[in-house]
Amino acid sequence: MAVRDELLAHTRPDRVRTVPRVPSGSAHPSSSDWRDEVLYFLLQDRFSDGGEAGRPLLGRNDRNAARPAPTGATTWRWDRWAASGSDRWQGGTIRGITSKLDYIKQLGATTIWVGPVFKQRGHLNSYHGYGIQDFLNVDPRFGTRQDLVDDGTAFIEVRAHGPSECLVLLNHP
Repeated sequence: MAVRDELLAHTRPDRVRTVPRVPSGSAHPSSSDWRDEVLYFLLQDRFSDGGEAGRPLLGRNDRNAARPAPTGATTWRWDRWAASGSDRWQGGTIRGITSKLDYIKQLGATTIWVGPVFKQRGHLNSYHGYGIQDFLNVDPRFGTRQDLVDDGTAFIEVRAHGPSECLVLLNHP
């Protein structure tokens, strides 16, 4: 945990060169054969904020209560409702992912592939995480650096309680 504590003891690093390196041998080995893994891919903004328990579920019979017709509109339309959230942030977070680890394991997933959580360009609605502006900071809409470290530890703890494993891939080439 020394590397984690070192990273969190300071504000955002100015250069990658100043980030403490993880000592050799402290990483988990890769799966011997990825064909045996069941991947679950998610975009954190579209996944969960961890607060679903207090909210009613949307049903087709009560959709008017969930999102009434816009001001000036005479009727509610499903296509307008569906399009209303297609290009804006929905609120999923790093903590929301952690809150659903048991659910993902129950689905049979052995690996979780998470879209990037790094700081996004503010002028774009890049809810998917691929509009990265700053690789050295977590986007505040997804959480904090502390959330990433704490929840990264949670993912590792889940991995240790086999046979189901969960591994997070934060970014990919």
